[in-house]
Amino acid sequence: MIRMEMSPTESDWLFAWLQALPANDMAHTVLDKLRAARSAALLEVTCPVCQQPFRQLNSGRHGRYCSGACRQKAYRQRLLEVKRSSARRRT
Repeated sequence: MIRMEMSPTESDWLFAWLQALPANDMAHTVLDKLRAARSAALLEVTCPVCQQPFRQLNSGRHGRYCSGACRQKAYRQRLLEVKRSSARRRT
């Protein structure tokens, strides 16, 4: 048995390359194994700010936002909510 480690980008490239090969049993077997490994290794998450789905590795700490821009936008929205709630308490 041979084990490999590859990035999601490398996995995408290998997957596309295997799909382009002429159909045979060996290519389908490797494609099935790669598909299973990708689904186990990658987590599909929806960004709470822009509602766009994004993929991330299913190990370690998971990100909540798809980008730094969405993370910053969420932070600014939270600050605005704090300001509004404190203004309501004063009146």
